[in-house]
Amino acid sequence: MNNINPASPSIGSFRKSPFSVHTIESLTTVGQLYKTVEHTQPDFEIVWILDGQGYHKVNECEYQLAQSKAYCVLPGQRHQLVIMPGTKGFIISFTEDFFVNGDGEDDSTRQSCLTQLFLQTPELTISDTTAEDMRDVLSLMLREITKYSFLRPDIINKYLKIFMAYFRNELEKVVQMTPRKTSCFLVNQFFTVLESSFKDHRTVSHYAKTLFITPNYLNHLIKSSTGFSARYHIQQRILLAAKAAIRDRSSMKEIAFYLGFEDIAHFSKFFKNVSGLNFRDFKKQLEDDYFSVPMLAS
Repeated sequence: MNNINPASPSIGSFRKSPFSVHTIESLTTVGQLYKTVEHTQPDFEIVWILDGQGYHKVNECEYQLAQSKAYCVLPGQRHQLVIMPGTKGFIISFTEDFFVNGDGEDDSTRQSCLTQLFLQTPELTISDTTAEDMRDVLSLMLREITKYSFLRPDIINKYLKIFMAYFRNELEKVVQMTPRKTSCFLVNQFFTVLESSFKDHRTVSHYAKTLFITPNYLNHLIKSSTGFSARYHIQQRILLAAKAAIRDRSSMKEIAFYLGFEDIAHFSKFFKNVSGLNFRDFKKQLEDDYFSVPMLAS
């Protein structure tokens, strides 16, 4: 099944969907350089180069694009991508909401772990065996885009999760062999502690105390690595868990209690301040976004 044509016209971008997949060829003009302006990255993104050259800049670090390599970008990081003519590959992007549209699995936990892996491994080489499996999954996904089944969004979502399972396995192989730097270790420890404590603790000072550093230094480390403050990540982790609970049809009262809010009004205010919508409107929007049928990119 590894006869996928990366230049296939069936490449899709999913409108009102938390993820998208493109071939690099579909984004470029033959014989011309592809270049994005430097921007703040809105989503998780994987740039996977099958063949060709270029470079991309993440915060203050520049990486030369090379064959059989993948590059990771996190929401909030400063990003610029330059691709030379004739380059082949894929760009896969997804929002944090991708982890909410699950099927009973604790996908919000996976999101937190993936953030750590992306931070630790901004670039990696994909093994030939795994690359073949990953391309097979993308082939199935792109084929599904051309169909008009009511189940299409669900099926494509599952395929992307399989792809991410392969990719995460490659990330974990690299992390195990990479020496830990002190600053990187502290950033990873923050996310580890956050994962186990976000339901009970919502202040930066708590996490700083746990790591034996000052709140200001913790904020400096986290913002330097991710583009966002420690407070932002604490709030977003709570919001992500709330979204997952909404997906499971829990009531606002149940979610507030689950996340450690004694006062439902306090949770309601927190939810609106962080998400930008009140609980009822967000619940309706989440359902509308998930059940809408994705459209093909023009």
